Amino acid sequence: MYIGGIGHMAVCPDYRRNGVAKELLLYMKNIMERKNFDFSLLWASVLKVYESVGYKAYYKNTMILPIKKEVTLDKLFNIKEIPERISCW
Repeated sequence: MYIGGIGHMAVCPDYRRNGVAKELLLYMKNIMERKNFDFSLLWASVLKVYESVGYKAYYKNTMILPIKKEVTLDKLFNIKEIPERISCW
């Protein structure tokens, strides 16, 4: 299984609220699709921008985005197991 991740992302204050973050996320999603990743995982402080491109919040600020259509989140994780899995990372 191939997992993509976005480490840190920030937009300068002068350019916020202009769709820059969303465009960056869509660009990275496109790269992960071309490289045949199964899903992407990240930790977010502002969930709304990530949700706008398809990420789903599952435990606190942990967000998951299926890249392959056949990969569904219920196949990846049992929601009750996520806290234990995160503590292992």
